[in-house]
Amino acid sequence: MGRTGRWFAFQHTRVQPDVLVLAKGLGNGMPIGVCLARGTAATTFEPGNHGSTFGGNPLACSAALAVISAIEKDALAARAAQLGQRMLDGFNRQLASTAGITAIRGLGLMLAVELDRPARTW
Repeated sequence: MGRTGRWFAFQHTRVQPDVLVLAKGLGNGMPIGVCLARGTAATTFEPGNHGSTFGGNPLACSAALAVISAIEKDALAARAAQLGQRMLDGFNRQLASTAGITAIRGLGLMLAVELDRPARTW
């Protein structure tokens, strides 16, 4: 949630998912799971068809609301976009001509450095 510079990664594309699942990022450490659906997919489930250990208890839902509020209030998705671009620019400056690197890319703080060989483990 927000890591790519938008609320959800699909928002960088023209894709409109029928089902969206959320978990760890929504609870910020509090276990919660959510399944959002639209269109025909939304009519597939009826109350009681789908359960979750961490799906909707009051404490988990309160934590999720606090997370959403903090992301909105502090404009954290926009901040992730700014910081991610700064890091991407820095990686490109510092690593673009490094042997073995074939691509440097990212969306917000979801960054990748693609290698032409397996990475060494230390």
